[in-house]
Amino acid sequence: MNNIPIALDLKNDLDTFLRNRLKRSNLMKLGIVVSDEDNKRIENEDTDTLITLYSRLRNRLLLGRKRQVIVHKSLLNNEKYKVYKSKILKLKRALENGSSMRPYLSNKVNELYSVDGLLLDWGIHHLHFTSCYSKDKRGNDILFIVEEDEKIHFITILTHADFYNTDLLRYIYENCPEVISGYKLVGVSPPAKTLTTSEIRNLRKYDVAYCINFDGNTYTPSLNKNSNTRLIEAKLRLFNILPAIEKRIVEQQNFIFKQLDDKGAINITNLSLEWIIDNKSLELQLYDKKHKVMCNFDCQGIPNPIIILRALNII
Repeated sequence: MNNIPIALDLKNDLDTFLRNRLKRSNLMKLGIVVSDEDNKRIENEDTDTLITLYSRLRNRLLLGRKRQVIVHKSLLNNEKYKVYKSKILKLKRALENGSSMRPYLSNKVNELYSVDGLLLDWGIHHLHFTSCYSKDKRGNDILFIVEEDEKIHFITILTHADFYNTDLLRYIYENCPEVISGYKLVGVSPPAKTLTTSEIRNLRKYDVAYCINFDGNTYTPSLNKNSNTRLIEAKLRLFNILPAIEKRIVEQQNFIFKQLDDKGAINITNLSLEWIIDNKSLELQLYDKKHKVMCNFDCQGIPNPIIILRALNII
């Protein structure tokens, strides 16, 4: 069976998926209370911006899955560790159990268009010791942590004034250097000048790349998986491969027809396929809206959009 009309629009399916995830009702399930203004802005955004908003939100949320938590010496030796020890252990247990960390995040997470510069630059999260749902007022002390796929590193206790403090990075460099090894620029001489806190603040504000030096090694936030550079690169790859996949599906439509036939679809004269986006398989899940049947498609040599969406923390 050849040359049967196939209607599909993978980018539109992705757009629909993102708009659904960014609906106020679905955000509420994550503990996110979006403003009327942001809610209205989302309605008018293009797919590119929706990817940015949802990817950044999920990166900030430390979404619940069980992970090992490592408490480093830089925290144990902090003079405030004993003060907050019971609360630190509570946060540790919550992360180990895969519990939601929303109560301990900044309430700025509700502002979908706000940017966590420290997270974008170096992948460093910060947690409050008091739940946002508590009647108790939050203090200025916060716990700085770093996330890996299977591990969470508790680094130290500092304050909101230390978001531009390079001591944070030195603690990471000295205690868990593997976390920032991916930011290292091989063969690049360290910067001649040490940046001041004020200079880092301004560079981060205007999203300007910069380098820092530890023991003669040069590191840049542009290599952070959360950085704008990585986000832009991933979106460009994604938007380039979706049309190529659509073309491949049309070219290899017999593969789709066989699946539909095996599932009892008859009198196939045209198809209307929708990409059902999930994280269960590396194969594209396609739903034929006319015959109400699911089928799979292997990207077969084309970069897989599901892998890109996983890297962006979209799924």
